[in-house]
Amino acid sequence: MTSEQSRKISWNLSLIILMMMILVSTASLIWSDLYRDNPLVKAVWRGNDLVTLMGAVPLLGLGLLLSRRGSLAGDLIRLGVLDYTLYNYAFYSFASAFNVLFLPYVLLLILSILALFTGLISVDPLSVKRHFSKDIPVKGIAGYLIFVALGLSVVYLIQTASFIFTGQIPEIIEKTGHVTHIVPALDLSLLVPWLILGGVWIWERKPWGFMLSSMMVVKGVLYNLVLTAASLSSVQAGFPESAAEIPLWGTLFLGFLILGLVMVKNFQVLKEDF
Repeated sequence: MTSEQSRKISWNLSLIILMMMILVSTASLIWSDLYRDNPLVKAVWRGNDLVTLMGAVPLLGLGLLLSRRGSLAGDLIRLGVLDYTLYNYAFYSFASAFNVLFLPYVLLLILSILALFTGLISVDPLSVKRHFSKDIPVKGIAGYLIFVALGLSVVYLIQTASFIFTGQIPEIIEKTGHVTHIVPALDLSLLVPWLILGGVWIWERKPWGFMLSSMMVVKGVLYNLVLTAASLSSVQAGFPESAAEIPLWGTLFLGFLILGLVMVKNFQVLKEDF
């Protein structure tokens, strides 16, 4: 399979994902009895659905449009959103109480894996690196990505150690009613390693570092917006304690947004793009 064939497959799968996200998110927001989880988790899902519909869908649409025109920036945006959809629908597939959209959740997860894989093998990391200015502050980008990864890891380590030594189940598990600690399970497999690799590699100015960092920044912007919206939705649903989380998610969102603006500012259009 050539890189162009892989790119075409990834683009077509991304378009299917876009349409499915619109349908699933819209149905979830309109259908009040869809979710069978407890009230707190229902509020979290609705905040997630809103950001997916109002944030991830337009951003993926922009990525598809630019990518269709041969823009490398469009490919990077699209791959970042695909990483978000993979991570996001892993949560829906494994953490939401069984409902009528279970199969669409799983299908979105499968399509996201395939679209991301074929997209990654179709983009030349060396080309990605050439498009970024030599003056891009790689240490600042790397430092933030690694800081977020280590911060998450420390929190999960403390929660796990507390259970080992005291037998106390983390409060979030009791609040959500989950049988396992689904958030760190997915964060430690689908988020933390890639934040660290992206950070280390961009610090060393390796080609894959620029690609991974771009994807992690897009994902970070979207998912911290999801967490902010989920906390606001939880407060409205009668869980005022969730308001304490909003400054954290909002700060992380702004951090990733600033990184995104820095990377956009340092992304150059080359003659080879025409």
